[in-house]
Amino acid sequence: MRRPLVVADPSIPWVREGFLDLPVTLRLHPSDTLVNRPDLLEDADGIVVPSSCPVDDHLLQQARRLKAIASPVVGREHVDREAVARLEARLGHPVPVFFAPGSTAGGVGDYVAAAILDAFPAPWAGAPPRVGIWGFGRCGQALAARLDRLGIPWVAFDPPREARSHHRFRSATMEDLRRCQVLSLHVPATRPPCPWPTRGLIDVRILGRLADSEVRLLVNTSRGEVLDPRAIDAHLDRGGPPDLVLDVFVGEPSPPVPWVTSSRLATPHVAGSVMEGRWRALLQVRRSLARRLGVRLPPDLPTPPGGYPSPLPMAIPPGTPPAEAARRIREVLPLDRWSREFRQAYREAPPEERPAVFRAHRNSGLRREIRWVPGPSEH
Repeated sequence: MRRPLVVADPSIPWVREGFLDLPVTLRLHPSDTLVNRPDLLEDADGIVVPSSCPVDDHLLQQARRLKAIASPVVGREHVDREAVARLEARLGHPVPVFFAPGSTAGGVGDYVAAAILDAFPAPWAGAPPRVGIWGFGRCGQALAARLDRLGIPWVAFDPPREARSHHRFRSATMEDLRRCQVLSLHVPATRPPCPWPTRGLIDVRILGRLADSEVRLLVNTSRGEVLDPRAIDAHLDRGGPPDLVLDVFVGEPSPPVPWVTSSRLATPHVAGSVMEGRWRALLQVRRSLARRLGVRLPPDLPTPPGGYPSPLPMAIPPGTPPAEAARRIREVLPLDRWSREFRQAYREAPPEERPAVFRAHRNSGLRREIRWVPGPSEH
């Protein structure tokens, strides 16, 4: 009996270990190879690709038995839903696309906490900075939990969540955000007919209101597309508050050079690059893909080879003073150094080499998730 064929990108951490215990045939091909050789998907029953692989008509043109697409990431922008619909019409059966929402939220929360502490070093002479969290999904909630442990006040702005909850969740107001010193974005990239479109959300009007507010730092770890390019270009040319911390960009892996060189901190999409999150993401899509292909999941979950690589995760117990917590966070997330090295390499690279620079620095950002040891009341 023929085993289902799964084609996967070997750059996905532990993809081999995640599928070897399943009764499938696993073939590893880099995404660049698949883009140049879409015939490699002709007999594939499932594919597993990273966010850097565009899933479009070109990639899918020769697939003739594909049953599922998996991408162990949070973002969905690399998948052309209309192209998948055309594939479904051609094949005559559904081709679900599986993602891993929430899998890297802890890493994102760690990253934003590090960025805040870089701009507002602890211990604070007066009150700690107040943080506005725009979007209160898994990543926003992970950040809030870390801010609570650091003694940093926050408010959550999420009108769509308030509407969905029938007002059980109360969103902050835009005026509440303007009274914050930090604004951190955690929204999906949506467009009309979605009633809450976010593409180009941070435009000239919003930046103007922020410039005339208490906000001194704007952090984006959500999607590059939520920033309006013309507004950001003008803001960087003009200078002044708020400073920008950018981990995601339009045009990845070739973001605009000024976005990299003129932001306070710029890193190449590494906020969620934590080993624990990558493994959780792989297990999420593995489970969905196995069910779709009709193969039995073993009773025991696989484990990363030899456990997670060293070093051991940094631990921050309850009651750790903010200055000591900040020191430990910097050991895991030296954002100033990462940004400086990425900025220099990207600026000096010829245009045709910048995508490779972006990818290389992104790959070097894989790390352990910080272990926020729960207190007695948190167990």
